[in-house]
Amino acid sequence: MKFTQEIKKNPHLAIVTAVAILAVICIVLFLSGFFYENKNYKNEEVVENMTFEELNETINDELESMELGYNVRRWEIDEENKEITLYEIYMNDDQIAELEGKTIGGWNVLVQPDTDYINERKAVMDEIDELKKDPELQILAFQLDSSEKRVVVWIRNYTPENKALHGKVIRGWTIFICTSPTPPPTEQV
Repeated sequence: MKFTQEIKKNPHLAIVTAVAILAVICIVLFLSGFFYENKNYKNEEVVENMTFEELNETINDELESMELGYNVRRWEIDEENKEITLYEIYMNDDQIAELEGKTIGGWNVLVQPDTDYINERKAVMDEIDELKKDPELQILAFQLDSSEKRVVVWIRNYTPENKALHGKVIRGWTIFICTSPTPPPTEQV
């Protein structure tokens, strides 16, 4: 009764109350999953008609939503068993367990370490570590950029020896020489 009288005195109170009630309802629906899309695609018609391109896109979307895109280097699809094997690098046990419990596009997910990639990366790092021992190269540090298979090598000063390294490919990884965290223009190298 008092509330009704307050609304009659102050019509803005009714608007604020209605907005607050709608906000609470939306929050409850959002938290309950009402607005979430079903990422497991349990609808058999969708699964039956899913192309490999759509499956690949679905896998990429799932990995991106879990922020694991850079940890999965590649995957294989086993049509006969409806399994997707994801080859990971540097995931922790919780991330692996979360992925292995998923069904993506009606396909069961398996996770395996990408030992070939891990070994390749280690071999490249070992070779750069050997190069660091040469004082003529003046190598301060290096970093592997997995997305482009590039090794960024920071040097103290340019020398003919380290300039010759720029663009060299080691085990499929291209060396990029720079004197600071910001790469120099290519014409300087």
